[in-house]
Amino acid sequence: MRKVLRLVFALLCLSLTTRSQGINFEHGSFAAACAKAKAENKLVFIDFYTAWCGPCRQMANTVFKQENVGQFFNAGFVSLKIDGEKGEGKALVAKYKIKYYPTYLFLDDKGAVYNKGVGYCKDSVFLNIAATARQEFTNPYSLPRLKAQYAAKKKDTAFLRLYIDKLMANQMHVFGEIEQYLAVQTAIRPGSPEMMAFLIKHPRELYYGGRAAKVLEQYSEDFRRQANTLQREALQFANDMLLSNTRIYALEAGNETAMKNYIAAKNKMAVLPGSYGKGEGDWLEFYSATGNWKKFGKQANHWLDSICAQLKPVAPVKKGVVQTPEQKAADAAMYNGAFTVSENAKIYYEHFRDEKEVVLKAMRWSKAALELIPNFSPALTFYANLLYESGDTTNAILVKTKALNCLPTISLHRDIVQNNLTHMQKGELLDEE
Repeated sequence: MRKVLRLVFALLCLSLTTRSQGINFEHGSFAAACAKAKAENKLVFIDFYTAWCGPCRQMANTVFKQENVGQFFNAGFVSLKIDGEKGEGKALVAKYKIKYYPTYLFLDDKGAVYNKGVGYCKDSVFLNIAATARQEFTNPYSLPRLKAQYAAKKKDTAFLRLYIDKLMANQMHVFGEIEQYLAVQTAIRPGSPEMMAFLIKHPRELYYGGRAAKVLEQYSEDFRRQANTLQREALQFANDMLLSNTRIYALEAGNETAMKNYIAAKNKMAVLPGSYGKGEGDWLEFYSATGNWKKFGKQANHWLDSICAQLKPVAPVKKGVVQTPEQKAADAAMYNGAFTVSENAKIYYEHFRDEKEVVLKAMRWSKAALELIPNFSPALTFYANLLYESGDTTNAILVKTKALNCLPTISLHRDIVQNNLTHMQKGELLDEE
């Protein structure tokens, strides 16, 4: 009788454990997860997280543990948690251009992405993202399958329209696809109402130097004569977006010509004029975004010192005093220069850590930037880390404390800054920030 009771109790415990179980995450590598997904004809689900990410912990402690979520994911996906700042996570973050945490990717065994989600979300929203991925996995017109056909069908206008719509539905830019479509299509005349309708449908995909932007400029008067009030507003919006679109296209495509066009257009429009007319910060962003570290390192050494030498204190605007546009632009240029120096000092340090003088260089640049942006927490916390690495623990703790106090009470970064402050006080190694 006792044996029977023990068995019943064991089965009851197993039943309760099973019912309360959430997502079963694999503990192996990305390659192992892909191999398992191939064998089981499933998608791979990846939760990209970091140690300091509050929404990541919130998802892990709530939604991921729910029974309904676990049942759906365990039946249809091979699930994997990857720290975006450690191990193979760094390479995968770079490959899939992960910018925010948490990020959820749904991939096949070859690494093709079928859907993506970002941030904390309720179980219903999260399950809908996953269900869409599974639906796309069986869809003959899914984005990965259309991508595979693009090279062979890039002269087929019907295919291109379908492909463009699919990319845009997935929140992706279609700069190259728009250009390809306009290069091969013959049905729409350049100055026609149909062309105008096509261009204003894709205002975020036109960039300086591209075929679409040239048509927009060349036939601008024709379009305005044909347009109604709403269409005129849309045409203006398309023109207004050209500058930012060109920057995005240059960075995504690694196109130096587009970056030159962006800088030239920005200077022509007098956007943040002053000491940085050559676009030093823009070129550093371009080289880091495209992974050209040789050029980044060479130019950063010259440009960051040059910008620091030109930085001047910005006097507070007295109450009742109205600045001229020139004064506002000059102040903005100083602040822009300080942020450029601060951001690129950190990038330089991270990629040239083996260089003999890297800490001293980064400290010199960071200190100059902080003269203008003394309460900017990311700059403060980086400078504190440099002081700590150089052996100046006392000042490192002071600056780190100020960095913590400059953060909002509710901030995703507070935990990691607080942890590193504690490490400094105990003389321990710092966590990555």
